[in-house]
Amino acid sequence: MGRLELRELTIRYGAKTVISELNLQLQDGEILSLLGPSGAGKSTVLKAVAGLLPPFSGSIAINGQPADHLPAERRDTVLIFQKPLLFPFLNVGQNIAFGLRMTGHRGAAARQRIERMIAITGLQGLELRRVHQLSGGQQQRVALARGLVLEPSILLLDEPFSSLDAELREQMRELIRTIQQQTKTTMLFVTHDQSEAFGVSDRVALLLDGRLRQTGPPEQVFYRPADVDVARFFGCNNVLPGSIRDGYFHGARVRVPTERADCNEAVAMIRPEDVRLYPAVPGSDRPTGRISGIRFQGAMSRLTVTTEDGPVSVLSIRPHWHLGELVGLEFPADRLHVFPAGQEK
Repeated sequence: MGRLELRELTIRYGAKTVISELNLQLQDGEILSLLGPSGAGKSTVLKAVAGLLPPFSGSIAINGQPADHLPAERRDTVLIFQKPLLFPFLNVGQNIAFGLRMTGHRGAAARQRIERMIAITGLQGLELRRVHQLSGGQQQRVALARGLVLEPSILLLDEPFSSLDAELREQMRELIRTIQQQTKTTMLFVTHDQSEAFGVSDRVALLLDGRLRQTGPPEQVFYRPADVDVARFFGCNNVLPGSIRDGYFHGARVRVPTERADCNEAVAMIRPEDVRLYPAVPGSDRPTGRISGIRFQGAMSRLTVTTEDGPVSVLSIRPHWHLGELVGLEFPADRLHVFPAGQEK
């Protein structure tokens, strides 16, 4: 097991700051996903922790000890890349054993560790196969086993499943949870995929434009976004204009209690799947609009409803809506996220 602490970590490429004053902690045996879009700086953080990239300022501590100036080989971390970097001239067993041999581990104890990792990663029976005889998922399992057999304090995973198909990605997520339960290895997992982050993590840290915007359990960051940009990243792309007065958001014929301070310009944000549609009822005080777009997406359809306050995106399981149909909309209060307007950072 291992602990990681990043304090005020700033990383620059030349004059460009790519990570700004990052503060982050991992506890023993925790899986934390560093989530964000491409270009947010996620992989840069991993490289700095692994010792492959010097920070401009700030500090890195592993197990309570400063690691800023330690070379990569002395940091007790293992980095798993997006593409498994295996040795094509070695078989599966030899690939897994490579790190142990390089660090002087041999004999019965080393064989026992190798056999345990082969069992945990589901590679039994493949020990003598060459790399070119393995599927993409099997190759990534070998890369995981080769890293884990070294028993690192911190396992760093850089989008390790992004090149696999959807079914294999789901299998590998389950494998990561199984590995963590059996080995108690602390893991920092980089991904741009929200479902992947939620599926493997104890906590999620959202990185946008090189800044940490919110950290917490998956349910918390999804259902209680900290600001407008976090809400938008997690799919709240319907924005209702209004104001906050006397503890309520007022707008779009919506009145929602909020703890935010009064302001003349505010927004309430909601996900398309949380908006409810009904056939329009004459005289109803609900917001209304006309369906101006329908896009079939399998189990659900994505509808665009044009209202007096602008277009609203809706995901609906009902298959029989029609273009031009007048509909009523409901925005459940517990699914609306209220922020002062212009809060984007």
